[in-house]
Amino acid sequence: MLVAFLMLTLVAPSAPATAADTDPAMAADVARALRAERDRLQQENATLAERLQALEGQLAVAQRLEAQTARLTALIERLEARLAELDPAATGLASVGAATATHTQALEQQLATSEHARQDAAAQVKTLEARVAELEARLQQQQLTVEEALLRADKAEKLHAALEEAHERVRTENERLSLELTTAKARQSEAMRRVLELDARLEALGARAAGAAPRPAPAAQSAADGHPERIRVGAAEAGAGATADGVMPAVYEVRAEDTLSRIADKVYGDASAWRRIFEANRDVLDGPDDLRLGLRLIIP
Repeated sequence: MLVAFLMLTLVAPSAPATAADTDPAMAADVARALRAERDRLQQENATLAERLQALEGQLAVAQRLEAQTARLTALIERLEARLAELDPAATGLASVGAATATHTQALEQQLATSEHARQDAAAQVKTLEARVAELEARLQQQQLTVEEALLRADKAEKLHAALEEAHERVRTENERLSLELTTAKARQSEAMRRVLELDARLEALGARAAGAAPRPAPAAQSAADGHPERIRVGAAEAGAGATADGVMPAVYEVRAEDTLSRIADKVYGDASAWRRIFEANRDVLDGPDDLRLGLRLIIP
């Protein structure tokens, strides 16, 4: 019965446990280690079962010896009583009684030895039971650890898949936005080029109508404050300052009380775009506030 209980307890399933995310390779290593530990424990449990069976056999022998000794002791007592009733001259019976007493002493010694062996066996059984309980607890703990690691690995895989999907969506959105930004910049450059061309044509027409040499291009009116904007491109600047895609950059001449924010508001309609102008003119500006009257700035 004890061996059957130990076998049932050792193979009993452990309760599920909650877990966090972990590395799948580590979980596989832990699972292999636990399977090896389980096989070792099963082999050790089989060995313990064999030893328990042997001890149970010894206990059975000791119990039989004890019962036999009790019967012999009772028989000796009856014989001694019978001898007391018989004639004291029956020396033969006395010698038989002495031999029986000697045999009884030998049996008592054997019984003491058997009792000692039984006690040792019982102590070993208790030790083995404690060892089995300890190994069972360790096995259950390791099974819980493996289940937790597997759960964490599963969650990690799902999270990785979700992150990959989100990354793909972000990459697609970035590509779309980059394409839209490139298209918007091209349209802005084309519009600026057309404005400058129209300004140059208007200047030429005005010069022809007045019969004089061409003057600098008239400034456009600002939608923000109604003051003229000094954004223009000369003939030499148009040829020398063209960008790689053939778009000519605009040139702004700094006036009194101008700041990069005000210029950005006049040019782009957005004062927060001043950094674009600053980055395009780092060669002539040491800082955002390093503006001088009449300084010519490239408007990207």
